[in-house]
Amino acid sequence: MTELIYPTINLFLYDLRDGIGQNPEEIANNHNKFKQKLLENIRDSLLQFDTEFDAEYVELLGSQKIERFKASGGLYEGYYYPVRLGDTYGLLLDCSINNQVTPYPVNCLADLKAQIDIKLKSQPASIGQTWMVTGHLPNNSSRTSESVAQACYNALMPNGNWQQDFQGQGHLLGGTLFELWRYRLSMKEDTRSSLPPNLQSIQENHHVIIALYPDAIAHHKAAQFNFDWMRLFCYRNKILWAYAQSRYLKQQLKADFVPLQKGITDLRKVSYPKLKLLTPILEEAQDTLSRYSINISYFDYQLRNIEINLDNYKKRLVTLQEKAERETVNSLLPKDLASLIQNPAITSLISNSALSPFLSQFTNSQGLLDLKLLEKFSNDVEDKYLRQVQKDYENLSPGEKLLEGLMNSINSVRSLIEIDQQERDRNLQSTVAILGVGLAGGSIVASVCTQFPIDTPDKALKHPVGHALNSYLHVPPDWVVSATSGVFIVSATIIFGLLTWLVIWLWEHFFKQ
Repeated sequence: MTELIYPTINLFLYDLRDGIGQNPEEIANNHNKFKQKLLENIRDSLLQFDTEFDAEYVELLGSQKIERFKASGGLYEGYYYPVRLGDTYGLLLDCSINNQVTPYPVNCLADLKAQIDIKLKSQPASIGQTWMVTGHLPNNSSRTSESVAQACYNALMPNGNWQQDFQGQGHLLGGTLFELWRYRLSMKEDTRSSLPPNLQSIQENHHVIIALYPDAIAHHKAAQFNFDWMRLFCYRNKILWAYAQSRYLKQQLKADFVPLQKGITDLRKVSYPKLKLLTPILEEAQDTLSRYSINISYFDYQLRNIEINLDNYKKRLVTLQEKAERETVNSLLPKDLASLIQNPAITSLISNSALSPFLSQFTNSQGLLDLKLLEKFSNDVEDKYLRQVQKDYENLSPGEKLLEGLMNSINSVRSLIEIDQQERDRNLQSTVAILGVGLAGGSIVASVCTQFPIDTPDKALKHPVGHALNSYLHVPPDWVVSATSGVFIVSATIIFGLLTWLVIWLWEHFFKQ
């Protein structure tokens, strides 16, 4: 039977606090989702301590730091440690057997994980999470560290595959670290959604660290590194989260790239007389233009996000390495000398002198410290993920030139439409002016027709116009008076309209210039 003393699970979980482009309502929703992962009696502390605009690291329980709990009648114990790391919420949820001396079968890790799931109400992390299993081996154990680690992994991840997921091993405070990781994107090729996906829908990411220590002292000292792991794993998970987001954005950008080209072609094909056909083309092109512009900006943001968090990961790993070296050396020295080395001034002197690489080589040679397995991730990010995102951005950036071309085409077409509209407006105004003046002239003539000597049929028939109407058009004598007046009115309307048209034409072609 594979056994472990004081088996413990630490879950490092990370949620988004405030993302780029999120409004206050969305930020409040992120806040509430993270609160649901905490005990009710400590949820209000988030409002009390999470008040800064840009905070690098804030312990959300203040000076209390952690909130302890017990479960199953005291069989299990653990604690919550919530923090804020810039735009991210972090939570360390610790759960262990409430017995530090008796060996337990490693199968108990499944029960510890179940307790954590109960505490979290099975709510997933929006950015990512890392599982860390710790414990120390019984003195009479005949099992190797690797065989115990395999048994631990099988208990924690029943669907895991040690051979495929194993990434490497190292050493910390004399203990052996095993890293296991399975990462796979699960996006479909034809996925198209206007809403950003959640983490679980686009990637599969299982990250597990198993740390087996030789004794209780080393195990206890290793617990002091939990807060350092909190920062390191945060950067790690944010890198993968940003990479997954970039894959989604790449898919959206590729889907819009072809319509951008088609939009430019369609706009150029439409001739001047067919400008009415441009309305649906312009609307579709404008939507694609806006969507592509926003997505390419977000893609660039995710690229920068990977670069920044990779740099932070490297720096935090150096800090962790230095701290581990000091703790390892302290464990090998007499207490008086160890306390002297812990003095901040002496520590700074050692870090900045030639003693630092000597201490590093010394601890490595003793098999007590080796964290190179954690460097493998940063190398993988540089060689694969970061390079991939950079290449994708270079390939998709020409779309910005298409954006400019599309925008220029849209502006050109809009100019044509505006010119056409202005021309039609001027023609309409001219027509209204001609008709208005003509009708006004006709009205004036109509008002004075009664004063003409044609108010009776006899007088109208003697008038040349009335005589012509009666003789040639056979207008009855009784209608000659009205017909003659109508001719005068229509003639006056036409004459005034022609004069108005002539004035407008002369103004447009000579006087306006």
